[in-house]
Amino acid sequence: MIIILDDTFTERHKFHEVDYLQQTPYAEVCTIHTKIKTTDLGSLVKTLGQYSLFCYHKTLQLSDAQGKPLNNENNLRNRDNLVKKVQDLKIPIIEFSRGLETRFENKQINKDLFYTHLQVLLDYFINHQQIELKTLFWGADFENEEKMTQIKDLMTQVRLESLETLQENNTILQSIALIYKKDAIEIIEAWKTKQFSKSDIIKEINQQIR
Repeated sequence: MIIILDDTFTERHKFHEVDYLQQTPYAEVCTIHTKIKTTDLGSLVKTLGQYSLFCYHKTLQLSDAQGKPLNNENNLRNRDNLVKKVQDLKIPIIEFSRGLETRFENKQINKDLFYTHLQVLLDYFINHQQIELKTLFWGADFENEEKMTQIKDLMTQVRLESLETLQENNTILQSIALIYKKDAIEIIEAWKTKQFSKSDIIKEINQQIR
């Protein structure tokens, strides 16, 4: 099960089709909360154990018992306490917001992109009974899109490093291992043996796109 807390959810109809979330089979695997009162937090926390993924609006606005918005201080405290309980349960967390920079490693994503790819995430979950967060960030073609992103990042890092220091950069090592499906150190040592320049390395990386 996946839970989404989004006080701006009703606005989604202006930008994306979200009616499918109320239909089978999506309604059976995804729960949406659009207005959360502080009096609801206790019962909400008790249900967290059934969820495999917790997604929430970064600036989620909570309400008091009468449905009035909490002030900034109380809202932040209650929201942070809720997120802390999710972390304690070791449930994966996705944070989304309109102005948020999308960063897979931080599990943060722009809100429009979140709703663009949400159905892909749910379809994968329904078909495979597991959460694949990469579908949320890159869509159905996540494997190829991830590879292209890694290639671009790797080329940027290579330009900033010398050949001798490549293997000291964890980002470079992870990208090489993902792209080449081989031990990164082995690849770098081969580049050294061939006395590759930065241009040679970038050309070599480009060939992986084809």
